[in-house]
Amino acid sequence: MDMPEDKSETLVVGVGGAGEAIVGRLAKHHADAGVRFCVGAPRAKALERAARVVVVVGLGGRSGGPRALLEIARAKARGAFTTVLAIRPFTFEGLARKKRATNALAALREAADELRVFDNDDLLGGDEDLDLAAAYRSCDEDLLALTRTSRPVPAPG
Repeated sequence: MDMPEDKSETLVVGVGGAGEAIVGRLAKHHADAGVRFCVGAPRAKALERAARVVVVVGLGGRSGGPRALLEIARAKARGAFTTVLAIRPFTFEGLARKKRATNALAALREAADELRVFDNDDLLGGDEDLDLAAAYRSCDEDLLALTRTSRPVPAPG
C-alpha cells in the first residue's frame, strides 16, 4: 500500500480497556509533532490527516476486538496504513477471555496491514521484584517506540 503524499501524521487510537488506558497514558506524557493520540473513536478530520493509524487494543473483553476492526475499516476507507498493537490477557483472567482474544486476533490478522501481538504474561519478564506498575510503564515505552519506528511496508503483489 502506498502512502498518500498529502498525509504525514500517525494517529494512535486506543480501544478496549487496556488499549484505552495505554493510549491515555501515552497522550498525557508523550505529545509529539507528527503523532496524535486518541482514546476511543477518532474524529473524521483526524483520520483524514493520518497516513498511518496505529490501533492499540486490549483483547479478551467484549469490546476491544470489534472496536479495533471498526477503526481499521474507518482508517482504510480513508487510505491510511493500519498497524494493530494487540495485547493478550493474563492467563489468570481465564479461558473465556483467552478464547475471545484468540478469535479477535484471527480477525485482526486479516483486517490490518500490520499486526504485533503482546502477551500480558510477559510484562514481568520473569522478574519477581518488578511491580506491575513498573511493568506497565515499560510496556508503554515499548509501544510508544513501535508507534514511532514501525513503518508501513507495501503489500506484496
